[in-house]
Amino acid sequence: MNMKITLKALGGMKEFFPDKKEILEVETENGKNISDILKDNGINPDIVMLVMLGGKNVGKDYIPKDNEEVGLLPPLAGG
Repeated sequence: MNMKITLKALGGMKEFFPDKKEILEVETENGKNISDILKDNGINPDIVMLVMLGGKNVGKDYIPKDNEEVGLLPPLAGG
């Protein structure tokens, strides 16, 4: 069974999204974690530092539910 989730680019993450979109709606199989969903959509999970759901970091092993929106944040850089 498939489900839809929304991946939202936070910070500079959209640079790594297909077509540099800020929001990516994807259809995926139930039971897949964020890391696998990213790989399936051409996004390297190693560039994701935080996976945010409801203001909390849930990690790349998180298995989303149908219609959830997950925020992705790349490593922060600064100086």
